[in-house]
Amino acid sequence: MLSQIINSLDMSNGYDSDWIPLFTGEGQHKAATSLQVVWGEVTGTLDGTIEILVSNDAESGVVAVIIEIDIVSNIEDSTMISIYPFYRFLKMKYTKNAITGGVLNAVLNFSKY
Repeated sequence: MLSQIINSLDMSNGYDSDWIPLFTGEGQHKAATSLQVVWGEVTGTLDGTIEILVSNDAESGVVAVIIEIDIVSNIEDSTMISIYPFYRFLKMKYTKNAITGGVLNAVLNFSKY
């Protein structure tokens, strides 16, 4: 099951997601197994960042990964992050810095456990 967590975000704006559960509830027994982050058509100075934070309580977290946006597009070589079910929540923070445009997408994949 795929879950689009960022859909065609205008990269001229920053973004800070809510905490996203990495497990589905109500007896579905699915856990997030991977996160794919894709951007394209980036303009301006290529100096943006995407922070992936993880948490067990959805109140405080730690930075697990920082992705540097230093190319116009990663569509041909997107960023794929394996997720192990050690944490309960994930959050994404996009900092645009001097980026003036572009499109950002992120998709979580859930599998049965």
